[in-house]
Amino acid sequence: MSVVDHSNVLSVSDKPLQSDNRVRQGSVISLGQAIVDVSMQIDAIPNPGENLFANHSQTAAGGCGFNVLYAARAMGVRASLGSSLGNGPWADVLKGALSRNGIEHKGMNLEAEDSGFCVALTDKHAERTFISTRGAECHVPKAAFDRIHPREGDVVHLSGYTLVSDTAAALLSFLDRTRQQRFTAVFDVSPVIGEVNSAALERMIEYRPIWTCNESEADLLVRRLGIEEDGQKTVDLAKPGTVANDRLTDDGSMYDRRIGDSAGESKKTSFPQYQLSDVSQRYSRVAQVLNASLVVHCGAQGAWLCLPGSSSKLVPGFSAQALLDTNGAGDCHTGVLCASLLMGIGLREAVSLANLAASISVESRGAATCPPLPRVVSDVRFKEVLLRDSTRSLLNKLSGKEK
Repeated sequence: MSVVDHSNVLSVSDKPLQSDNRVRQGSVISLGQAIVDVSMQIDAIPNPGENLFANHSQTAAGGCGFNVLYAARAMGVRASLGSSLGNGPWADVLKGALSRNGIEHKGMNLEAEDSGFCVALTDKHAERTFISTRGAECHVPKAAFDRIHPREGDVVHLSGYTLVSDTAAALLSFLDRTRQQRFTAVFDVSPVIGEVNSAALERMIEYRPIWTCNESEADLLVRRLGIEEDGQKTVDLAKPGTVANDRLTDDGSMYDRRIGDSAGESKKTSFPQYQLSDVSQRYSRVAQVLNASLVVHCGAQGAWLCLPGSSSKLVPGFSAQALLDTNGAGDCHTGVLCASLLMGIGLREAVSLANLAASISVESRGAATCPPLPRVVSDVRFKEVLLRDSTRSLLNKLSGKEK
């Protein structure tokens, strides 16, 4: 089997941008789940047995699959949902939202069960608490993704949530079927990475997508991979609950989905705090173990970009002009990242653009609040986004600002 060499894409300065027509023909495909978000704005999370009224409420399509694709469509690219929908009032909300936003549904329609929903509580400090149900999007057969056939140049969004339900078998089947195909894959780690079956996590590592997560998820990933502060992996790879990263090879049997050169929300956790230099080293070690590019978005601070074998770089972020709701900011970041990669924009530039879009998204209430591309390029902070002249020109053209 021939070796697929993608080392040349690590030098983004020579990477050509896609033409306008090529951008329109490609697609961002999400295998993430789509559910309905019942969002409520409250002052504080109630104590057990306490009753309170929300200051604001909203029912809308959501879930990482829908939110990422909404962001991709806001950037002006084609988008398709590959996950399953159910049958019932919640599924009707999702189908209507997909249709209104021009998102094609390529996944299965399951008649026996409605789609799931999530109650999202956002307090006055913009911290979020979620209670979710599992519906048709989780209860799928192994063949659920067999109808999904990405083309060369497409970008496929994968989610950690898909690896902690019946969808795991379907996703692993998709990984096996497509590991030799030439498209970009982006894996959104999600907060459930600690619950993912070890064999499934190892398969994802072998697939070598671009990994993206927030700070707390990155800490979970550090612990899950068994990386200590000196960078050494000390876990017993024969034990359940560990990941055998040292068995990975570069023998050409897998397609390397690293793009390389070159934000969303940052949830407070009880994990240790580190100096910037320490954080850089920790994330570099994670990228090295994964043997893949890693993006760690950390709110207004920006996002860390880590390439295996290189030091991590902090891509500067942007402060929100009015922080209203961080719900879905991470999905906005991921969706803009995917859309930018589809356009042929380098990873560092894509991260910088996603940082700005995510900072704008938190200025509105709701989970799917990614600003449209014309709004992004007209923002006064757009001039601070780390873009080449050719990239800036392409975005201005796609937004209608430049003829």
